[in-house]
Amino acid sequence: MINAGRAGETADRTLERLDRELERIRPDLVLWQLGTNDALNASVSEPKFESAIERGLLSIERHKSDVLLVDPQFIKKVKDPARYARFVHTLERVAEKEHICLFSRYHLMKTLDAAPGGGVELLLAPDGLHMNDAGYACVAERLAGQIQDLVTRPDL
Repeated sequence: MINAGRAGETADRTLERLDRELERIRPDLVLWQLGTNDALNASVSEPKFESAIERGLLSIERHKSDVLLVDPQFIKKVKDPARYARFVHTLERVAEKEHICLFSRYHLMKTLDAAPGGGVELLLAPDGLHMNDAGYACVAERLAGQIQDLVTRPDL
């Protein structure tokens, strides 16, 4: 497992180094977590975000790696919730169109937030944006389960 992510990076910035990283690492599986920084950055348009996803998926395919997309986390402290939701939906739409597996942190965290006695705050650092250790552990456990399902049940 190699973490090649960069804090604060948007999808188009990832593309600037993606081919180089894929060539260097030669991964069997790429977990591409994206969308939060794009949705929070007013200079990133939805079409630009969608194009970056599609170009990234082509690059990963050229390197013969499998890919699992991970969407943005659910956060309450967002200036424009409708815009944020559209970015989540864009990622869902591209994953469906390209037949790419998607792990939805957004829906997982939103569901947990609505649960009695729950609250997404339990998964977030005090800044209300970044996940804390409990949040990472929760996502890791669910993500590992989804990957295991995909390995043992390729028809999913």
